[in-house]
Amino acid sequence: MRLSQKIRDFKESCQLQTLSQEQTALESDLREFESNLHKYESATGSVGKPTSAASSSMENKRRHDYKEIQDFHALIAKTGHTNNWSDEDHLLFLKMRTKCDNIPALVAAVQTKCLDLTAETIVNHEAWYKVYLDLREKQRSTIREWRKQKETEKIKKAREGEMMIDILEGASPREKVNSNIAEKVSRVTDNRKKDIKKTEDTIDDSANRKKELIRRWRMEKENKRWMDEEQARILSESKLAAEEKRKTERFKRIQEALVEYREKKLVESSSKISENVSRPKYNPMLMTAFRKQDEEYTNKRKNLIERLRKPARNRTTKMVKSQVARRDYSTLMNSTKVWTERCKRQDRNAKEPKKLQYIKDVPRLYVL
Repeated sequence: MRLSQKIRDFKESCQLQTLSQEQTALESDLREFESNLHKYESATGSVGKPTSAASSSMENKRRHDYKEIQDFHALIAKTGHTNNWSDEDHLLFLKMRTKCDNIPALVAAVQTKCLDLTAETIVNHEAWYKVYLDLREKQRSTIREWRKQKETEKIKKAREGEMMIDILEGASPREKVNSNIAEKVSRVTDNRKKDIKKTEDTIDDSANRKKELIRRWRMEKENKRWMDEEQARILSESKLAAEEKRKTERFKRIQEALVEYREKKLVESSSKISENVSRPKYNPMLMTAFRKQDEEYTNKRKNLIERLRKPARNRTTKMVKSQVARRDYSTLMNSTKVWTERCKRQDRNAKEPKKLQYIKDVPRLYVL
């Protein structure tokens, strides 16, 4: 019962007849708008659609611009941003390029810092850098033109939206009923403008972010280069200090060895002197007696030698005289008187019968 009562109350409170009338009116307006919709489409199409010649020229221009950008990216892919040079050498080249007015001065300035780079290499790097700057500037100009073109397109689309609103406002009284559609279109165009502005802001933010990243990268490279130079300087100083310390220690060892050697020699010489002092001295009387005996002995030897020399001289004179004298007889195989006397003495002393003796059997008389 309560539910049926509520339904009756709701039917009485709601103006169903009024709502049904409004529904029929809206449906009739919608059918009329659909019948006139092709007019608006043809108008917007004629405004927004470009001609074939314009589209072809824009396409050719876009291709030309893209070709310049592609050339720049191809150069970067082939040589990099430094033409295969190290970052330190390229930064030095840029620094000297801003200071020098001509190429010979630039070559001389770079070669003073980088001895391994030839003049031809530096000149080729200068030519490459000019091409690099040209292509980079073309790329930047292309990007600026592209942004201008996008801006004009946005303005054009906004004008098209305004024209559509004007068309809607200049329509028949029945079409004014559908002004909410124009409002929706204007709302869409506003949203589109906002989106375009957001994209521009994001593009600018990305460009600024890239610049900031490049600046940070350069600062990091500069800090790294400075740290490398500082480490190299500290390493060289440590090497020099170690070398100086090694030389000092070596000189100290040599000095200690020299002092030790001198002390050793001094001890040896002092020990020798002490040994000489500790030895007993000879008695001078004994030394005099020994010297006198030596002198007597030498005199005796001299006299003996002198006596031996005199008979030798006499024998030589006698032999010379005998050789000069002539003999009438031969003494070959004849015994001398001295020999016969010796034989007689032996015969007297011998008790045994006399035997024939040869000269080799005679004691102390045979010739060796």
